[in-house]
Amino acid sequence: MLRIVICCLGGGSSFFVTRHIIQEIQSYGYTDRATFGFAAFRGLVSIQDKYDIAMICPHQEYEIKRNPDAYHIPVYVIPMVMYGLMSAEDLIEDAEDLMEVWAAGAKNPVTFPDEPRSMTCGRTVSHRKMLQRRRK
Repeated sequence: MLRIVICCLGGGSSFFVTRHIIQEIQSYGYTDRATFGFAAFRGLVSIQDKYDIAMICPHQEYEIKRNPDAYHIPVYVIPMVMYGLMSAEDLIEDAEDLMEVWAAGAKNPVTFPDEPRSMTCGRTVSHRKMLQRRRK
């Protein structure tokens, strides 16, 4: 089971996003795939051992780039167009796929190879679903 933490500057918006995601997980039966927590980004260094991956709000991208080596788990910047709107399934799929990117040697902030900057990402579904749609 994947342990995911969602972070924003002070923990406010990540609380609401996480609450929504947890409700979806329970409704759709994804409880065996992932657990979610939320935290203020400034506290991530001290809690990162409790999680497998951190997903942070878009406006914190500059912070992770300022000191990427402070984190020994993958830290992903959720694309702006998706923050707050992402479904639990899409968030879990991205986390699963980003863990593979991290295992292959990616550095923080971890990104999909075809999405080097979160601010320019225009997708509204998981990266996996976007690629599947392109293939059709």
